[in-house]
Amino acid sequence: LDTVIAEVERDDSQERQGKYLLTVKLSFEGALSDDEKQKIHDAVLKCPIHKLMTQVEITINQLPLEAGSAT
Repeated sequence: LDTVIAEVERDDSQERQGKYLLTVKLSFEGALSDDEKQKIHDAVLKCPIHKLMTQVEITINQLPLEAGSAT
């Protein structure tokens, strides 16, 4: 594997309805077979950040900052 090229397009046209679309295009360059390129692509889908953005419900607990607790 010599180079990875990633292009990301975002579509926020339905953001107010709670939908945000990212289209990711990946290219793996180097002396790789199609099978090797597929294995790399499969590994990308197992990335923890990819999983976080696609499979996890996120809850944010926002609390007031107590006086004197900041450093």
